[in-house]
Amino acid sequence: VVSVSVSPAPALASTVKLSSSKAKQAFGVKKPAKLTAVVKVPGGSTAGKVVFKDGTKKLGTVKVSGGKASLTLKSTLAVGKHSFTAEFTPATTAVKASRSGKVRFTVSKASPKVTAKLASSSVRAGTKATLTVKVSATGVKKPTGKLTVLAGKKKLVTTSLKAKHRGVLKIKLPRLARGKH
Repeated sequence: VVSVSVSPAPALASTVKLSSSKAKQAFGVKKPAKLTAVVKVPGGSTAGKVVFKDGTKKLGTVKVSGGKASLTLKSTLAVGKHSFTAEFTPATTAVKASRSGKVRFTVSKASPKVTAKLASSSVRAGTKATLTVKVSATGVKKPTGKLTVLAGKKKLVTTSLKAKHRGVLKIKLPRLARGKH
């Protein structure tokens, strides 16, 4: 009787390198950044999937094709600093899983567009004018924040724009002296 023992070949090492098409973006941007993971397995197959993460939060899972996997970030990614990684899970046990280094990314606040219009172009001295202020920003359905109305450098009114206003707020201005403002 001849006994033959066959040991499985050791699993091949894999590497995954993560990059981002940009280092930062504004909230609500029309063309968000794209993460790309490049997987390498010397002498083996790169078949498998990549899980993209922001810290511990899973952003998405993408099948590796041609040694690469890409994920377009959401335009509504939270404002602040992010730390992305990519984790490669091979399709076979003949290849070891691997994780990329961190890619730092920053999301800035959306740039608002503000327009203001008086209800009437002229107001009698001693009466209060009504100013309609409209605020919008790409990707923001219900903008919020502080609004300050100035006449030159003089502060007339400061108020809050709340989500319930849906970006439009009518403001009663204080009584103004006769003249152009």
